[in-house]
Amino acid sequence: MNFFEQYLDPTMERPIMYGWFHWMWLGILTIAIIIFIIKFKKTSDRTNRRIFFIFTIVFFVLEMYKQINFTLSAGHYRWYAFPFQFCSIPIYLFPFMIFLKEGKLKNVFYDFTGTFIFAAGISVLVYPEGVYVSSIGINIQTMIHHSLMVLAGLYVITSNRAKLTYKGFVHTILVFIGFVFLADIMNVVFHHFIITDETFNMFMISPYFKNNMPLLMTLKERVPYIVFLICYIISVSIITFIALNIGRGIQRLIDKQVFCVHKFKLIFNKK
Repeated sequence: MNFFEQYLDPTMERPIMYGWFHWMWLGILTIAIIIFIIKFKKTSDRTNRRIFFIFTIVFFVLEMYKQINFTLSAGHYRWYAFPFQFCSIPIYLFPFMIFLKEGKLKNVFYDFTGTFIFAAGISVLVYPEGVYVSSIGINIQTMIHHSLMVLAGLYVITSNRAKLTYKGFVHTILVFIGFVFLADIMNVVFHHFIITDETFNMFMISPYFKNNMPLLMTLKERVPYIVFLICYIISVSIITFIALNIGRGIQRLIDKQVFCVHKFKLIFNKK
């Protein structure tokens, strides 16, 4: 055990799904969601930029901690932890949300946050089996990271910055395909030209390493790679489509509540 592991990153028994650690974070997230929705239901463009600035800084700091933790604990850089997995997208996307002017491109990014990022965060929080380790610091980091993904998604949904139309969903799929394409290029380039003796599997879709996602793991071994890649994009899009409709339902519920409150105020004022 080196100095880092002994004094700066103590260990714990690896958490289990729906054990005390898992339930504790679900409780913390629930409280955070209530506070966040109430406080930031309506925001100005200036406040909106500040929110995404804070998200960006927190995501960046958490990722830096993760990279330093993994490197120091192993004594060398762990290429499998390179920060370009699907759940790393906010690190690269959210800085654009700070500086982009309101418009079509930013609306697509809002929709992407309210669908793909929102769905990815929920998926890990519901099924965190693959992210739990024996490091206290990494377990806390990963729970905060994915909780923030859910918060960011709910923020753009409840503030109506994400329009969540079916036509707009097609645009978010194109953004997702762009990230998949970039990840696959990195997988090929890194495997052949940069690192040849370590696992480098961005988005878990590398043609050279196993996929650890249920169903897709078996599929990858039985069909041509291009078929697996298409199935991967379709399956993730279907799951995200469910998240899209959940978001639309939340927006309708909020609109209904606002309408009822407004109607009550009109009746009360008449009296």
